[in-house]
Amino acid sequence: MKLLMLFIFSFILNNSFGQESKIQCIQTDAAGNVTINWSQALNTSSSFASYELKSIENGSINTINSISTTSSTFSPSGLINNYFIQINYSSEPTAYSDTFSNIYLSLNNPSNGTAILQWNNPTPKMMNRYYQILREYPAGNWTVIDSVAYGTSYYIDTIDICQSFLNYQIVLPIDGCDFSSNQVGDNFTDITSPDIPTFTAVSFDTITGNVSINWNMNHQPDTYGYIIYQIDENGFSSELDTVFGRTTTNYSYPPLSTVGSLSYTIAAFDSCYVGGSTTIFQTSAKGSINGSCYLSSNVTICEKKIALSWTAYEGLDVESYNIFVKDTNNLWRLIDTSIYRQYQFYGQPKANYTFAIEAVLTNGFRAFSNLKPVYISTPTEPNYNYLEVASILNNQVVLNHYYEMTNGVKELSFRRLNKKGIYEEFDRQVASSPTITVMDQEVDVDLNNYSYQVVVIDSCGNEGTISNIATTIFLKSYTDQNKMIHFLEWTPYQAFEGSILSYQIYKGNDGVFNSIPYAELPPSQLYFEDEILSLNYSGESCYYIEAIESKNIYGKAQRSSSNIICPIINPIIYIPNAFTPNGDTKNAIFLPVVSLIQIDSYSLQIFNRWEQVIFESDNFRDGWDGEIKNSNQDAPQGVYLYQLKVNDGSGVQHVRRGMLNLIR
Repeated sequence: MKLLMLFIFSFILNNSFGQESKIQCIQTDAAGNVTINWSQALNTSSSFASYELKSIENGSINTINSISTTSSTFSPSGLINNYFIQINYSSEPTAYSDTFSNIYLSLNNPSNGTAILQWNNPTPKMMNRYYQILREYPAGNWTVIDSVAYGTSYYIDTIDICQSFLNYQIVLPIDGCDFSSNQVGDNFTDITSPDIPTFTAVSFDTITGNVSINWNMNHQPDTYGYIIYQIDENGFSSELDTVFGRTTTNYSYPPLSTVGSLSYTIAAFDSCYVGGSTTIFQTSAKGSINGSCYLSSNVTICEKKIALSWTAYEGLDVESYNIFVKDTNNLWRLIDTSIYRQYQFYGQPKANYTFAIEAVLTNGFRAFSNLKPVYISTPTEPNYNYLEVASILNNQVVLNHYYEMTNGVKELSFRRLNKKGIYEEFDRQVASSPTITVMDQEVDVDLNNYSYQVVVIDSCGNEGTISNIATTIFLKSYTDQNKMIHFLEWTPYQAFEGSILSYQIYKGNDGVFNSIPYAELPPSQLYFEDEILSLNYSGESCYYIEAIESKNIYGKAQRSSSNIICPIINPIIYIPNAFTPNGDTKNAIFLPVVSLIQIDSYSLQIFNRWEQVIFESDNFRDGWDGEIKNSNQDAPQGVYLYQLKVNDGSGVQHVRRGMLNLIR
């Protein structure tokens, strides 16, 4: 019997003659009833007898006598049946359709968050078709969840609904009529976490400076949102924020600081709660860590060089790095591309630049580093560079200089105005103290005054700010010997920040100055007349001038001294030409009268006609009484010679020689 059935089945499948009707589709409803739809028989003559619906497994199922009836619904016997249509004629041979089976869907619930679907193919002859896999959720709402090629009879559905009874059905769309399987369902639970998120880039916004974290959209359709974690310098993660929506794939925020690379990881979560908790969502594992490039810089101000260096992008491979700069025009421009992570940029002093590094990633995305503003400064100039005073002491010029000590001041160049009108350096000092004193010994203060300035040498060795100009006081005099008047005049002092209150004149006879000013004059008066009234000194009067400054903006008041001059009043000498040592006490001693000389230079000698010294004295108070020295004898009346030597106040020797009459 089995051999007979197989023969008939083989005959029906392979016999193509007489086919006047075709099965168009076989459909199964929710109750499991099967409906077979076929095309009407081509022979419409009165010889048509009936359609006979049969299955190979169960034989005849139903007989339809109307040629226009082309469908039949019945409750099948068995799960899968191979159906065909037998067309009976009264006067013609019986015809048969092709054989098709119903699609029978079986469902397996392994309780692991998946549904396993298996079904049969209706016929081996149908090609280039696709099965639609339908799922009912919520009740009454059928949705196509996937499609597979005809010939496939197996499908695993990952459950993305937290917990529900789910029905499934397989549909094979055919033109005009679809094959559909039975509907089968079970209670399912979503225990599958969303896919682990994949970064596309961690980048900085070149306009706002915000961090922009970007990732791919999760493949799991029930993804509810994403949790963003920040990684600290010790590798520990802390939750930064949560964003909702499966299609949300970007998060941006202004970082509190960017002192290093900013690293992040992301986890996805769906709408299902874990373990019955209504606060903990089902969450994926954290994705791989991605970290931004961190750009740092170092400025060498002397070379106007900016050395850029940056960390590698973390988590994704990099093809190259683009170096961008934004300068005064506020537009970004690409200046270079490199596979290395260092770059040197030469700019202009006192200019602002902003740099950013763009990592070109192998995944096709690009990621910017933090924005790095850089200012090419110049060595810090002092707020004040002040030559306090130029004063003369011991035939040298003493300079006191006051300046603000900064890292930008390396040395101080002290300069004197030369005869060509150029300030020429005569000394250089290391900037080690806010107040520096310098002595200029290569000067002749009795010839003229001198002008000075101080130039700052910055830390790059370049000349910086220039101080005020200080010019010493030059004092000179003219003497009227007849009237015994010294006429003094001097050049004004120049450089004080404060005003000149007065000029004070100091005077000293025989080199001894009084600590109290001899005279004080207004700042507009640059001359003085000094009449000599006293004869009780050598005749040398010394003077110097001091300019007195008022308190300046630095809270200081200086004094500048001039050169010292010592004009001379020539000695006054009176020598009598006779004396009478005759015992009457009148005109009995020969004694020259001298004034304005150096006392210790006095020398008086008396000679006889044979040029023998008969008297001498170095005391201007001792005269010759007519006695020959060392003899106790009086010199006879007659003519004698005298010689007087004295020095004036400046040490110049004055000699007087003449004849002297001794009368007895």
